[in-house]
Amino acid sequence: GRFHSKERGAEVRFHRVAPGDTFTVSDTTFTALPANHFIDKVNMISEQQALNYVIERGGKTLFYGLDSSCPLPAAMEALRGYRFDAAVFDATFGDMEIDLTGSGHMTFPIVADLVAELRQAGAIDDDTIVLGSHLSLATVEPHDDIVADMAARGLQLPYDGMRLQL
Repeated sequence: GRFHSKERGAEVRFHRVAPGDTFTVSDTTFTALPANHFIDKVNMISEQQALNYVIERGGKTLFYGLDSSCPLPAAMEALRGYRFDAAVFDATFGDMEIDLTGSGHMTFPIVADLVAELRQAGAIDDDTIVLGSHLSLATVEPHDDIVADMAARGLQLPYDGMRLQL
C-alpha cells in the first residue's frame, strides 16, 4: 500500500529561471537571486548556476537560501530591500572552520554574521524566524543534541514535519 498507481499523467512545464527573474505560481511570487555555490572566486565566474529565492504569499516574505555561501553582492543588495518573516540559511558545516573562498556553504558563525548584517539593514528583525538548514551529518552534531544551543544563538533548526506559523 506504499505505492499507488498513477491516476493521470503529470503535466510538467519547464521554464528557465535566471537571477533577478520574478515569477508567480498560483498565489505565490518567487524572485530568483544568484546563489554563491560553485563560483570560481578568482575570476568571479559561476561554474554551476545555483539560485536562492525570495518567496512572497499572503503578505508574508520568506528567504530560502540553501546551497550558498555568503550572498553575492547583487543578492545582498536585493535582500536589503525586503523585510523577512522567515529566512532559511545554509549552515552545512556547523561550527567547523572553513575557507569561504572554496566553499558554497556556510557555518553557524557565518550565518550569525549574515543575520547581524541583514538585521542592521532592516531585512531581519526580532519577529523574523531564522533557520539554519542543509546540515552535514559529518560535521554537525545530531539535531536533538544542539537544538537548545542553536536556539540560544537565535537560530532554529528545522526537522521533518516542522510547520512554521508566520
